[in-house]
Amino acid sequence: MPAALPSSLTPPTALAAGGDRFAEAVALHQAGKLPEAEALYRQILRREPRRAEAWHLLGVLAGQCGKLEAALELLDQAVDLDPRPAHYHENRAKALRRLGRIEAAEAAYHAALARAPQQVGLQLGLGRLLLAEGRGEEALEPLRRATVLTPGDAATHATYAAALSQVGQSARAEMALRKAVRLDPENADHWRNLGLVRRQLGKAGPAAEALERAVALAPEDREARYALGLHRLQHGALAEGWALALGREEAPSGAAWRRRLPQPRWQGETLAGRSLLLWGEQGVGDEILFARQLPRALAEAGAAGGTVAVECDPRLAGLYRRSFPGLVVLPRGAASEGTAASLDLQAPIGDLAARWLTDFDAFGAGAAYLQADPRSRNAWRARLDDGRRLVGIAWRSGNPGNGAARTPPLEAWKPLLARRDLRLVALQYGEIDAELEAFAALGGRVERPESLDRRDDLEGLAALVAALDGVVTIDNATLHLAGALGAPTLGLLPFGANWRWFEAYPETTPWYASVALLRQSSPGDWSGPLAEAARRA
Repeated sequence: MPAALPSSLTPPTALAAGGDRFAEAVALHQAGKLPEAEALYRQILRREPRRAEAWHLLGVLAGQCGKLEAALELLDQAVDLDPRPAHYHENRAKALRRLGRIEAAEAAYHAALARAPQQVGLQLGLGRLLLAEGRGEEALEPLRRATVLTPGDAATHATYAAALSQVGQSARAEMALRKAVRLDPENADHWRNLGLVRRQLGKAGPAAEALERAVALAPEDREARYALGLHRLQHGALAEGWALALGREEAPSGAAWRRRLPQPRWQGETLAGRSLLLWGEQGVGDEILFARQLPRALAEAGAAGGTVAVECDPRLAGLYRRSFPGLVVLPRGAASEGTAASLDLQAPIGDLAARWLTDFDAFGAGAAYLQADPRSRNAWRARLDDGRRLVGIAWRSGNPGNGAARTPPLEAWKPLLARRDLRLVALQYGEIDAELEAFAALGGRVERPESLDRRDDLEGLAALVAALDGVVTIDNATLHLAGALGAPTLGLLPFGANWRWFEAYPETTPWYASVALLRQSSPGDWSGPLAEAARRA
């Protein structure tokens, strides 16, 4: 549930007192006559160079005109002359945030709150800044205070719910969103977010009711339709779910991966004599997931005399070329633009599933479809094999929206760490030194192959995964990679897992025959899944 971002500095809201021309300048500012207001502010400052309020409003005006660096300099001058007004610091915070100077913006919000702790806009501003940075835990307190200060404001409760959801407190998020929909029952966004939280809580019926209400209120809202579509998919209504999910790239949540291409969108028609560009969507895990349908696309296009190209994350290019003979692979980036624009039709790669996976029988046997480099795989096996079972583990999600709910605490891994017959190998990307030390303190050893970049070298990671006897991983890209390679894998899922892990398949998945799913039985409790993982690894 995205929190709103400040779009501008706060303009003057009341005329200043006094008989000089400052009140006239403020009136011009309020009326939107910005050039005239600016000229008069500057005239006043030539006569009174230490008039902080004029520096401040001149800074606000510059920010309204998009001149953020200039705005910040003017606002700094106002604060230097008079650091007492909270709104001077607030507008500095907004300018700094828009400039991407997050640490300084946070400090400016704290300076403002030290002067006006009961001002709801300041609590909201700080909370939204922290929330947008993925710091939901820190955002909770200012956003909670905002709800106390304005208990009748629906948007404030919804923003607080976004922070609660980000840190995995779905039950409290539901309570906050129920307040939001009571206060503003015609707001489709609040109903949609209520439905999403109820999905996380495993409340299928109430989630569907909330999502249906969102779509009824805003039938053209792509985000609401997409959310309802995912709910339908999760609960097995595949044809209906995919139909609602078509056009998902136009939803606000698709902005980061949306492509604007000149070709018509492929509607499932024959590719006789034509070329189809499929482009990767969402994250690398989704690109892997939807690649399951590439062999069918290639076969149907080839039989009709057509061709298929995929524009993908560059890290997947080598795997795709090896695994899908005949596929034109275009690593995403400037070099692919010309070729991509020359093809006849285009679609996001998930449309393959939307066209063809309309019931569970269509998934087939869930066989592996990616192939690791055999020489690299054999080299890893020779390097690591010491007679014990080789088991790779990945334990953390970096997803700012729901990563906390997917990530077990490190101590929950203790049963697996205690298995002395296993050689545990880190598949986790990112900086993991502290976590490896924590595992050691818990009595286990997890080895990190120093020669492998587990984030950017997916070819190398695939070879390592293929060399192992098994994988234990949370719900992240590693789970999809291991499943697509056919590696024996135990996938650890949070309570109310996302749509990809269909409710009709509580312990397995039609996507990947080699994957077994270990689900939480209650939110936040990882003891059962990890005890079972330790038994079965």
